[in-house]
Amino acid sequence: MTLLLLALAPFPSAHASQVIEGNAVRIAYNSGGTWNTSTYETGFEAWLGAAGAEDWVDFSYAGTPFQAVAVSYTAGGTTNTAYASSSATSTVTTTAEADLSTALVAGSAYTWTYGSVSVLKQETWEIDGSVVRVAMTVTNTGTSALSSVKLAYAVDPDQEASWSTSTYNTENDVLDLDGDRTNDWVQSEGPSTGATLGFGSCGEGTVALGHYSAWTSYGAASLFSTTLTDDNAASADSAMVLRWTSTSTFLPGASQTLVLLVSVGNDAASAQDGFLAARDIACSTTCDHDGDGVSATLCGGDDCDDTDPLVAPDAVETWYDGIDQDCDGASDYDQDMDGVDADLHGGTDCDDSVAPTYPGAPDTFYDGVDADCDGASDYDQDGDGHDNAGFGGDDCQDADATVYPGATERYYDGIDSNCDASDEYDADGDGHASAGFGGDDCNEANAEVYPGAPETYYDGVDSNCDASDEYDADGDGHDAVDHGGDDCDDSESSAFPGGTEVVHDGIDQDCDGLSDDADVDGDGVNWPDDCDDADASVSQGCEDSGDTAGDTAGGADTAGDDGSSDGSSDRGDADVKTAGGCTTAPAGSTSWSVLAALGLVASAVRRRRA
Repeated sequence: MTLLLLALAPFPSAHASQVIEGNAVRIAYNSGGTWNTSTYETGFEAWLGAAGAEDWVDFSYAGTPFQAVAVSYTAGGTTNTAYASSSATSTVTTTAEADLSTALVAGSAYTWTYGSVSVLKQETWEIDGSVVRVAMTVTNTGTSALSSVKLAYAVDPDQEASWSTSTYNTENDVLDLDGDRTNDWVQSEGPSTGATLGFGSCGEGTVALGHYSAWTSYGAASLFSTTLTDDNAASADSAMVLRWTSTSTFLPGASQTLVLLVSVGNDAASAQDGFLAARDIACSTTCDHDGDGVSATLCGGDDCDDTDPLVAPDAVETWYDGIDQDCDGASDYDQDMDGVDADLHGGTDCDDSVAPTYPGAPDTFYDGVDADCDGASDYDQDGDGHDNAGFGGDDCQDADATVYPGATERYYDGIDSNCDASDEYDADGDGHASAGFGGDDCNEANAEVYPGAPETYYDGVDSNCDASDEYDADGDGHDAVDHGGDDCDDSESSAFPGGTEVVHDGIDQDCDGLSDDADVDGDGVNWPDDCDDADASVSQGCEDSGDTAGDTAGGADTAGDDGSSDGSSDRGDADVKTAGGCTTAPAGSTSWSVLAALGLVASAVRRRRA
């Protein structure tokens, strides 16, 4: 038997029912410090079941003395015995209660007093562990020496009564697990489920293990006097008991500690394996199996691996090796401690060196860090596949996912959707913004329409945006006749119905359809044959520039006269030339005497000149 000499630690004086919970074991304590309380209607629970279908399984029977602890000693020849249990007949006084739980350890502590002794019971287990270390320290608080100091620890498992078959029987056995021919393990296994609770001591020789069937008799005397049996896996409603007897005499102030390990599992083998694996650590004298100066977590210490001296709370952590060197309980694959393992080690953290980087983290764009681990560019805030133009990309507006090179341009909304830097109000790209948005382009759907563009009349398009009539090329206010108007000549601004006619200029100004008013004076001779179309008396024989200078006013015109002489052959029927080079109508009524007189006068004139 290993005796541990432990200093009593001070605990708070208040005590009441409490539940201490790890991830695999949860214990509800009554105010007296033993398992099972009607307050919570639970006792010792374990997280058991098939993978993915685990649940809390209660090994106790609420309201009954599921667990009992008894102490006995002899002083002055008198044997004194007392016990603590969940029944109302506890004869010890509970003076202190404490929760010993830390980030790595769950645990409780209770102090009982009776007569000349005190008993400190400390139960601790690792957060994820299924083995509970029970250390009970007996101290002589009296003034006289004590002898025959004994402790008894009893449990009555009823796991199937609360889980599956509603039976109180268990298959009970006592075994020698280490093969040294001394029993070191007692267990009760569920006959249907296999769920097993057992315990063993940290030494032999002064320890007795077994079962007894009078589980309703938890009096101190019966815990020490009733014969213990090995049922060899027979089914019965029996309690498991461990009895320890000290071989030392307790002088005043002396202490000794009994350590036992309670283990639970889905079956007997797993419960036994848990006990054997923990025994080397939990049963060492200092509870520091690796000698690194730090007690194991199973003992309520801080050493999370008491088999490795390089593992302790003050050790330097080596990341990603699967070992929690500093015993902080955190994942060894989460170096930045952001709660997400590195993606190279089965997690999703894309940068495990920076704590703010993990899936779902707020992403600060343009800092080069993929904070939310979405794998997208840190320079593409709007997620349109184009990096910000200010950071080497081509997205001119990285706050809008609809804006990027090649996007469909939505003109007139003030947004350069396709990032071409063109005028947002010049949809046709002719260099003139829309007149509807402060520009001067009257047609933004046609790049050939803008102020100053060449105008093509009669096509229905105001190409130069001057708002003039498209079918009035000469601008005289009259549309061309070929396009529904009345302008007979749309290339001449002076020609239109009602225009002032300028005769003989080749233009029909008034659009009356006549040939430039060919006979204005109405003498029956058209211009240009009528050399004076304004005088009806002048109408025929307008001589052209071929008449010689010899033609004189009043001279008779003969064929081929050269001006040197008047032909005597000129007769009265001949045309008489006027000063303007025109002839008058035939003068048949003129008398020959008049003609002769005129001839004489002319002859006299010529002679004088000669």
